[in-house]
Amino acid sequence: MNVTKPKFLTTEPDESYYLPPDPYKDPPKMNVNLQELLRYADKHGKKPADLTPEEFQMFVL
Repeated sequence: MNVTKPKFLTTEPDESYYLPPDPYKDPPKMNVNLQELLRYADKHGKKPADLTPEEFQMFVL
């Protein structure tokens, strides 16, 4: 499987980042306002993975 690391990840993620989620367990809590992040990326003509770390930090809860 080909997975692209988002630009806003400044450190190497754990190996579990690349694994498919377990459908029988609750997903981990999100510390990001994903809806607003997606709106921002769309408004600025970017893919969410192309946001800079500074742009990403605007949506961390």
